[in-house]
Amino acid sequence: MKHVFIGPEDISIATLYQGFKDGKDTELILMNDYVRKTAKVFTLMEMTSLKKSDILLWPHFDHTIGEAIEQKNWSHEICFIVYGRIYESYGMSIIRYLREKFNGCKIVAYLGDIVPSFKFNLENLKRVFDRVLSFDIKEADEYGLAWCLEPFSSNLVEELYNKKMPIKWDVTFVGAAKNRYEKIIEMYEILKIAGFTCDFHITGVKPQNRRYKDEIGYDYMDFMTLLEHVNCSNCIAEILQDGGTSPTTRYSEAMLLEKNLLTDCKYFKDKNNRTNNIFYFEDVSELKNWDLDILREKNAIETSQYKKRLSIEEMIKTIDNTLI
Repeated sequence: MKHVFIGPEDISIATLYQGFKDGKDTELILMNDYVRKTAKVFTLMEMTSLKKSDILLWPHFDHTIGEAIEQKNWSHEICFIVYGRIYESYGMSIIRYLREKFNGCKIVAYLGDIVPSFKFNLENLKRVFDRVLSFDIKEADEYGLAWCLEPFSSNLVEELYNKKMPIKWDVTFVGAAKNRYEKIIEMYEILKIAGFTCDFHITGVKPQNRRYKDEIGYDYMDFMTLLEHVNCSNCIAEILQDGGTSPTTRYSEAMLLEKNLLTDCKYFKDKNNRTNNIFYFEDVSELKNWDLDILREKNAIETSQYKKRLSIEEMIKTIDNTLI
């Protein structure tokens, strides 16, 4: 079976899912961001539930999806993996297009964010897709979905790893404030008091609410730059948004770049899920009582097993097993 991943035009998606572009029987299609965001307005107004919307959107699908498949000369046995944000933007119009243009194809949805962050009805999603998969273990169980760990194509990681960049910081944090800004600031303060060099970048904070403006970055950081910062740190820190319970991209970066990970991800509450480079906490305040020097220590990691576990091939295998 051929596998086609359809995602938004985003550097992080392009990096994580690059393996679909490199494979013989796989393809990566990234949808134009301007068109996608425009279509999302119509979808939220429930206009893409009507076939009239196809007149506007199908030429765009022909230009992106259709031409890509035509160049591959594929006509059957195709499985389309539609990223959650794509369905959120295009709604039923993209489903109708794929079903009509590629007779007999399979279409699965992959949710790379927690369910409450999406603006669609999950039960409707289950009805229109052959299978729905989530990156989050707890939500997969709660909502009756299949679980699939988000992949991380290893080519770029190997390139970064081979650069052997000098360490500049003890801890790097990059993320949106959302509902966790106070927790992030508390972590920053604890680490600073302990004498750590902190590389913190927080987006989504109004100028009047920004603290430590001379020390913390508040501008958007693209994914490539983020990876370079991670590569120059001893430890990656993360605080999950409410509801998140599964390993994130920060975990993938830690395992593939041989970094320590400081996290409150509930998956790592179980010691059996932790390796020597993963340090779990339930509440940020706990860190005041830690010997934080452990975050600076280098831990040996068997990166080869994680390259396999986080590979596109492993994702495809998981998806195919759900379709049996």
